[in-house]
This record gives sequence, structure tokens and C-alpha cells, in this order.
Amino acid sequence: MRHSSATGTAQSGTRRKQWLRVTVIVALLVSTLSYAASSRSAASPVTGGLVRAGGEPVIVRSDSPIEAGIEFSSSVAGKVTALRVYVAGSRGTHRAALWNSGGRLLAKSYFTPEASPGWLDVQLASPVLLTAGQRYVVSLYSSAGQYAVGADEFTADRANGPLTAHRALYRNGKAFPRTQSDKHYLVDVAFSYDETESPEPTTPPTSTPLPTATPSAPPTSPPRPTASPTITSGPTTTPAPPSGGWPNAANTGVPAGTTLSPYTGPCTIATANVVIDARTVNCTLQIQAPGVRITRSLINGGVDVRSAASGSSFTITDSEVRIGDNLNTGLMRANFHANRVEITGGRRSVYCETNCVIENSWVHGQGGDPAGQAHFSGIRMSQNTTIRHNTITCDGRRLPPASGCSAGLTGYGDFAPVQNNLIENNIFYGGTSTVCAYGGSSQSKPYSSRASNIRFINNVFVRGASGRCGNLGAIFSFDSTAPGNSWVGNTWDDGTQLRP
Repeated sequence: MRHSSATGTAQSGTRRKQWLRVTVIVALLVSTLSYAASSRSAASPVTGGLVRAGGEPVIVRSDSPIEAGIEFSSSVAGKVTALRVYVAGSRGTHRAALWNSGGRLLAKSYFTPEASPGWLDVQLASPVLLTAGQRYVVSLYSSAGQYAVGADEFTADRANGPLTAHRALYRNGKAFPRTQSDKHYLVDVAFSYDETESPEPTTPPTSTPLPTATPSAPPTSPPRPTASPTITSGPTTTPAPPSGGWPNAANTGVPAGTTLSPYTGPCTIATANVVIDARTVNCTLQIQAPGVRITRSLINGGVDVRSAASGSSFTITDSEVRIGDNLNTGLMRANFHANRVEITGGRRSVYCETNCVIENSWVHGQGGDPAGQAHFSGIRMSQNTTIRHNTITCDGRRLPPASGCSAGLTGYGDFAPVQNNLIENNIFYGGTSTVCAYGGSSQSKPYSSRASNIRFINNVFVRGASGRCGNLGAIFSFDSTAPGNSWVGNTWDDGTQLRP
């Protein structure tokens, strides 16, 4: 049910391994382009999946500096030996770069292209090792605003061998690109991996079929991991997620059979690339370094990056976060990636100020406020958030005079505009919520008029007892006229179309 990963470095002389060169083109599609080995090719026609058959790359000249990139991951460990870019002109400064998902620069190289457009291999001084399952971004910076795109739009994951391209990103200026685009930026990596490691094919979360009938009852939950301390449980009214593809007790949290050991490290992590695996953590982890990894662990507390600008980041995978019956938050603030995580308790399961990915996870079982004042939610989004293929509800206890669940997903413009968020292929349950989701344009908030680029795509809303998902409705405060906002393919759980 779970995959495991191991890290290692090929050693010359003592271990002779056959490395397989895998060329992944622009959006890492199944078809590939022709390159001259370690050199620039002529401006030959693009074949395969970059552009429509017989098409050519589209040259864009915006005259404003831009960083354009592709976010991708690999299902196997390997190494990047070169960055590949389609240069659109020779004016200005050019730099190819490789980043981790939190925006930490892993490699960069400045280069001077020739005048005519074409592909260029930008060699790295040293290969960069990639960890299986982690996300990275390859990008091109052009001070003159010259870049190339494919003729088709980038709207879904695209796989080529062990590599999958997830989305296109850009930024006006020179820095880690965070804003999602539907353009196929022509950037790429030269990726090698050990041929003896037979990579398992990966299936993007967006491939999960939408249900055409009311979801069925969940499967029997597997045994939970050993050495798990007893804590106050969440409410008993949590709606059970359905069996099959939606995240639930069988496919989130610590894998069955995992033996947990007590975590004895610091609760404030200031060392980069720390790995916490198969541990019970009885505190809130304060992340003050980049690249922290939490796997197969139980967190009795939360995980927090206090500042996005700090460069600190973490990933949490195959784990459970039990916040407890209090008013705290489980995963918060910035620069994190959560995958197959079950989150219960607290006032809010997840809060993303910027640069977060929450996918394949189960958010439910929030707590209550004995004082009767706090408002609860499952996930709160602000900016640059991807929420993909999750089971989301807010079902905290309603206590007088004013405490209860606002929504499974909230987005309020209190401190900044709600912008650049993708909500895709999730299932929403009403629980005890007023509505199932907020769309970022709440009129009472100071930044509500500046909401933009909020995209709800192929989500399912369960009608529940109210017939409306939440007590009052499915979606509030979504402005379909705001720049970049879109509402596409969202349905009720019986398959009928849902309009905002």
C-alpha cells in the first residue's frame, strides 16, 4: 500500500552501475525532442507532446524580466546533470536554475546563447541528486523577458518514465517562480537514474474518476501503528470518507505495521535536511531550516514554518498529525508539502500563507472551544496554495454562543489578497460547517476586492443531510469575474453540475 524509498550515491570503481539517460522534454511528456549531445541543436521542429503535431515553439518577448519554470518530481532517486532551455534570443542576462519545492536554490548556471532560437544544454558543475517523490522546479531567467512556450496549454500532470511534470510556474523578476500558469515553458532537465531500480509507474491524483453516485461506506480501517499514545479524540460526527480513491483511514496516516519510536530530537529544528522517520513526536515542531522531511510519523502537536521569507521548508508524508482538543493549528504558514497525511483536532487543520501543497490527505475531526467564541476550519488558504485530491471537512463541535465550523476550506482577505490558489479534485463534506468552501472574496475583508487566480476544478461536494453540503450552501464568496478565477467541472456527489 505504501512505497518505501532509499537514498544512496553511485560509487565509481567499487560499484559499476548502468545509468540510463532519460530525456524529459519541457512538460516531461511521453514523446521527446531531439537534442545534440551536450550541445545546442538547430532550431528544428518540435515533435511529440510539447506542441501540437507539426507545430513550432512560440517565442514570447515581453521586455520585462521573467523567471519561467516547470515543477516536477521523480518516482525514483536519480541525478540531474544538466538543465535544458529553449532560448528565444541573445539579449540580456540568461540563467538556468534548479530549486527544491520550498524555493531553495540547488544549482544555477549563467550562459550566453546564440542569436537564433533553439535548445541549449546548460551543464552543471556537479550533478544534483534528486529524492524520489520530492518536487523540484527547473527554471529559466531572462532579463529581457524572452522565453519560449509550447503551443498547447499545461492543464494536467504529464509523465515520461519516472518523471512527472506537475505545473508551470513563473515570476516577474529574478527569483523562485511561485505563480502558476497554463503555459508550457520550454525548460527541462537531463535526468539519470540507476537502471537496476525498476521505477513503479505513478498515477497523478487528477486521474481519480469522479463519482457518479452517492459515496459508499468506508472500508474497515487497518490496524494503527504501535507505540501511539492515547489522546483526546475528535468529535464522533465526522462523516466517513468513501472507499476507493478518496483519502481515508486506509490510505492516509502512518502505514499499518509501522513501529514507532519516541522522537528525542529538538522541537526547534535549525539544521537543514533533517529526516524524522517512524517516530512519535510529542510537541509542535518549529522548522527553522530548509529541507526537513517527516515520514511515517505521529505528531502530537503540529509543524510550523514561522516565516516564508526565511527559506525554511518541510515535507510531511505518510504521517498523522493529532493537534489535540485545543485552539492550535496542525500544519502552518509556508513552504511545505503534505502528502497522505491525516490531520485531526485543533481549531484549524492547515493554514497556508504562501507556497504550500496539500494532496492525498484527510482533514477532519477538529476540536471545540469551551468558551464558545472560536471559529473553526479544515484548511485556510491565502496565496500560492495547491489543494489537490483531499477529503476535506470541518466537523468541530458547535458550542454557544458563537463557536463552530465556518467551512472545510476558507480563504479570507484579512491580511493579504487571496490569490494564486488551485483547488482540484477534492471531495468536500459539510460536517458541521456553515458552508463547504469560501472562495476568497468575502466582502467584509479589507483585501476582498483583490482576490484573483483562484481555480476550483473537478471537485465533488457531498450534499449531506442539508442537501447543500454545508448548512447554508456549498460555496460562498467566490467571484467568477475576478481576474484568473475559474470554476470548472465541479459537481454534487450525484454527478449533477454545481454552479458557484
